[in-house]
Amino acid sequence: MSKHAVIDQNPRERLLASLPARESRLELAGISTAVLEAGDGPPLMLLHGPGAYAAHWSGMLPGLAREFRVVAPDLPGHGASAAGAEALDAARFLDWLGELIWRTCGSPPALVGQLAGGALATRFAIAHPSRVRHLALVDTFGLAPFQPAPDFAQALTGFLAHPDAARHEALWRHCAHDLDALRRKMGGGWEPFAAYNIERAGDPAVQAAVAALMREFAQAIPRRARAPRHADDPVLGTA
Repeated sequence: MSKHAVIDQNPRERLLASLPARESRLELAGISTAVLEAGDGPPLMLLHGPGAYAAHWSGMLPGLAREFRVVAPDLPGHGASAAGAEALDAARFLDWLGELIWRTCGSPPALVGQLAGGALATRFAIAHPSRVRHLALVDTFGLAPFQPAPDFAQALTGFLAHPDAARHEALWRHCAHDLDALRRKMGGGWEPFAAYNIERAGDPAVQAAVAALMREFAQAIPRRARAPRHADDPVLGTA
């Protein structure tokens, strides 16, 4: 690829160009959804957190793809996924996830969820235990009320109100254990990663989707969500 071609790519294209994954688009619960898939083997699905997108898993995706068939979507309203015409509530997120599993996984997947993605995965596993092989949670919401540390809350609020490079840097000092080491590890991938984070955070549609995801999944999982639904789910069917 020529230098001119690299310059012409937008941040998302530059991010995806470095990943051993194929991108597709699926219509799920009325939501046009961007999905990355890589590898072969038992299905493993990665659900990111609020304000993120599938390429946030780029550091681990190549290794996982050596053993699993990895499915990593952009959640509704995040990344390159639309939000759809209907309101985003918990039921719609869960229907979306059910259709995603039905369309992409020939057997129950291992669900890996981070933050609100972890709460979504947990709610789905509670409602449809036969449709999930394993559940892995990364700093998940839903197990207790969301109570961020004051310094992190200030950095997050500042970035969401005015997404720019300086505020992105300040926020990621809290998001990464060692930001400088992460940046060195990502090499040339850091610049398009930061640029796409800032671009997405400034989009009103993304802001609305993040607010919906936080509203529905940042708090402790309600007791009414803990009883499994009937196994003959019309959306999920049988694999």
